[in-house]
Order: sequence, then structure tokens, then C-alpha cells
Amino acid sequence: MPKAERVRSTPRRITPKIQGTATAGRSPIIEQCVIHLQSKAAFKAGFEADGGNFELAGCHKGQLGARHFKKADQALRKLIGLSPAHVPGSSPLTTAELKSKSAVLKVMEWESIETDLTNDERIYVRFLAQEIEDYLEQVQQ
Repeated sequence: MPKAERVRSTPRRITPKIQGTATAGRSPIIEQCVIHLQSKAAFKAGFEADGGNFELAGCHKGQLGARHFKKADQALRKLIGLSPAHVPGSSPLTTAELKSKSAVLKVMEWESIETDLTNDERIYVRFLAQEIEDYLEQVQQ
């Protein structure tokens, strides 16, 4: 008896390849600002749900807030690395990038009411001040 050919009635769907997070046309600076702010917001929401203490929502190993806190810190370090402030002759940030970075600064200010800024946060603030100066210098030309 001859074997029947195997026929598929519908073609298989091919899953599109997942592209990197920074795609063409998107600012990696704005992207890291969004990641930082969303991670901090998730951490804050968990903290509030935990009754305002760090029993569950803390940032230490094994606590539920640790992943969000770590992700926010990683995004902040990436923002420092992406900053044109430490690269002489680089082009200044765009208006949208400065606006995103100022949103990060607002969250830092809110958090610093109860705690001091970390070393990374101090560097971020120093670089942001230089970025604002560079931007304003470009606008005045």
C-alpha cells in the first residue's frame, strides 16, 4: 500500500524575531529613563501594599522588591554611561531626552527626602547639570 503524503492544511506561523530593546528611531536615553521610572514605581507600589514597611517589599536578596530595585539601579548606571557629559565634543541631548531625565530627577528628589542620594545618583545629577548647560549653549547659537 502506497504511503500518503503528509499535507498541512495551514502554514505554520513563524514567530517574529525579538529585536533588541533599542530599535531605530528610539532614544536609548529615554528608554532607560522609562525602565528606571517604571521599576521605581513598581517598587513603590509594592512598598505601599506591604503596609509601608520592608517586610516583603524590601530591596534585599529574597525580598519581592529586590528585582525592581536592581533593574532601576541598572537603568541609572546605563543612563550615566550614555551621558554625553563625559565625552568631549559629543552632541547635546534633545529636548525630549532632557525632559525624560528630569522626570528621573524628580523621583530622586522625592526619595531623597528620607535618604541621601547614592553615589550613582550624585553622578547622574552632576552629568545632568552639564547636559543642561550643553543644551542651552547649543540653543543660544
